[in-house]
Amino acid sequence: IVPPYYLALALIMLAGLFTAAELPWFLGFASNVRDSFQHPIGGPPDSMWSIAVEEQFYIVWPWIVLFVPRRLLPGVFLAVIVAALGVRAMLTPHGFDAVYRLTISRMDLLAAGAFLATIEERDPDWFARQSRFVVMIAAVAVAMFAGLTVSVPTFRTSLNTTLFNVVGFGLSTVFFTMTLIYIRGLGDGI
Repeated sequence: IVPPYYLALALIMLAGLFTAAELPWFLGFASNVRDSFQHPIGGPPDSMWSIAVEEQFYIVWPWIVLFVPRRLLPGVFLAVIVAALGVRAMLTPHGFDAVYRLTISRMDLLAAGAFLATIEERDPDWFARQSRFVVMIAAVAVAMFAGLTVSVPTFRTSLNTTLFNVVGFGLSTVFFTMTLIYIRGLGDGI
């Protein structure tokens, strides 16, 4: 992903969509940090934050997997998922971009995927056995999200409330994790 990313940066720079002073943030895969504490640039550079999150994950996560004993990894991944909820609560006063764009705020989704990888390593058939259960959990997450959306006027992404940042994004993590488990459980038949 790095060569096309840098090519896109060069084209965006040539088009004058950001300045040379902003370029180091993008070259160092830190545009999400810049955007979280300054006004996002907008336009094509605006979506680069997600690549920064991905690259930061690729830089940090292998070290966790390398140095944490294998038997402790599932617990570490679960702790990271829970920690993300607290991080989003703490970052809410800093603005929605900090909650939405920083890797530390989005790490529950990444850790959920890593947790599922540890399950697959130990019991590859586990996913197929969970299909009904995960559909039910996903449906409950959707129902709770919809119920909060209808009953709580401040439960909105754009309002940057602690309730949405913790519960709303948490429910979306549950939904997407259950969806991934369900799809993985289908096996090669999809």
